[in-house]
Amino acid sequence: MDIKKRKSLEKIINLGAISALSPLFAIQSVLASQAAVIQGIRTLQGQVWINGRLAKVGDLVRRTDRITTGKHAHVVYVIGEEAYLQRDQSEVLFGEDAQQFFRVITGKLLAVFGRGEKTLHTPVATMGIRGTGCYFEVEPERTYFCLCYGWTHLQPTANPQQAMRYTSFHHDRPVYIYPREQQPIEPVPGGVYNHTDDELLMLEALQYRSLPFDINSYSEGSYY
Repeated sequence: MDIKKRKSLEKIINLGAISALSPLFAIQSVLASQAAVIQGIRTLQGQVWINGRLAKVGDLVRRTDRITTGKHAHVVYVIGEEAYLQRDQSEVLFGEDAQQFFRVITGKLLAVFGRGEKTLHTPVATMGIRGTGCYFEVEPERTYFCLCYGWTHLQPTANPQQAMRYTSFHHDRPVYIYPREQQPIEPVPGGVYNHTDDELLMLEALQYRSLPFDINSYSEGSYY
């Protein structure tokens, strides 16, 4: 087996994405030919609710569901061709179609996506995305958005005329988006916060996909 691939897969195992398996069996499983992607909640810690009902590992998450995490909680789940890591004190509402794919109401969400264009929503902006991994932190005073890789059309609600179309290869252009018309978007140079390549690798592996860049070409903890 390629050493770099083995190292990357061992990182996934260490993150607990397939913690129930031995390392050797986990590596063989991930490399196996396109097995069926396991849907629903894969791991969780603390209190997590689906539509107000306490959730557990194995529960399915469906379109139109509302996922809420409590204090010090987090959850990893799969819906269709997408995979999500939702952090503590966060609320996400899923929609029925690509135009209302999901809305991050508050909190922190890391997501990777399958094929096709989708429209994502926050209180201060709308993001059309394609071929993307991205991270959100939605706060009352501003929203942090990192296009980890892929393409987006970012339109701030406060000033739609300042819409931006751009691509990212490796966390190239994180931004703050504000609710104020005077300062709707502010670049965050070098500002990759609270999400890592290892976490993106773990989410993509749940879909039997790889990252569009070589994780081993970047030093630990570095994005640039």
